[in-house]
Amino acid sequence: MGFFAPSFAAIRGTEIETIALKDLNGDSKAFSQLYGDETVVYFFASWCAPCYHSLSEIESVRNSHQLSVRFLAVALDDDVEAVKNMVHKVNYTGETWIASSQVLQQRKFGNERRAIPYTIKLNKHNEIIESKYRIKKPQWSEILVNGAAL
Repeated sequence: MGFFAPSFAAIRGTEIETIALKDLNGDSKAFSQLYGDETVVYFFASWCAPCYHSLSEIESVRNSHQLSVRFLAVALDDDVEAVKNMVHKVNYTGETWIASSQVLQQRKFGNERRAIPYTIKLNKHNEIIESKYRIKKPQWSEILVNGAAL
């Protein structure tokens, strides 16, 4: 019998899974804190080269526009200092939480490929409504400022 990984269609419309999260200061966080806001969640890691560019692009959008959705960056990384160094290096100042790298291996949030960068969009009820693996530079502005689809 083979390994079963649910398709994204199977999880679309389901509430985001509960996992252990902390912010960069070590304070506990929970996805339930996002309830009531449309939120774009960007999953990354300190060892992911494309993630450096994306965080820099996202910060540029954050600095030059009013966002129409909440944005949260979640590092799937066990090295907190490496994540802190990464966000400092790219001058990213947005909300950043950290989860264990095990989340990537567990294919959470419809990430069947176990790849990053990976982005999901949540509705106001914390239900996953969209996902995408790679978002190009001009798309970030459309997504974060104009509320466009991923």
